[in-house]
Amino acid sequence: MIEANYRRRPIDSKLVRKFVDTIRVNGETHNYFEVSWALFLAKALRLQIAGHDLDAVYNAESAICALLILDLNKRGLIEGAIDPGFWLSFYNEDGLHSSMWLLVYEATLKN
Repeated sequence: MIEANYRRRPIDSKLVRKFVDTIRVNGETHNYFEVSWALFLAKALRLQIAGHDLDAVYNAESAICALLILDLNKRGLIEGAIDPGFWLSFYNEDGLHSSMWLLVYEATLKN
């Protein structure tokens, strides 16, 4: 879908939106692999995501989901405010030794 969009081929926007809308459901069931794919697709296609659809992901111990959401937010692709509080709790030396080490590492590079 990303390649087709890049090459300006027609893509089924309803199908794409349906896939991106799975973020809420997969977040609630902790299927963060699927969430990360949907977030990546939203980023690549520059799709808006409602902030409240990410509520179940804000407490995810998934550095990939966190990084994608923070990036989408920075790009203005999330409608409304996000809640990075849980992820910020890892922003310390111990966070580098946790499953969220990639988030901490990337955040450290930015500062």
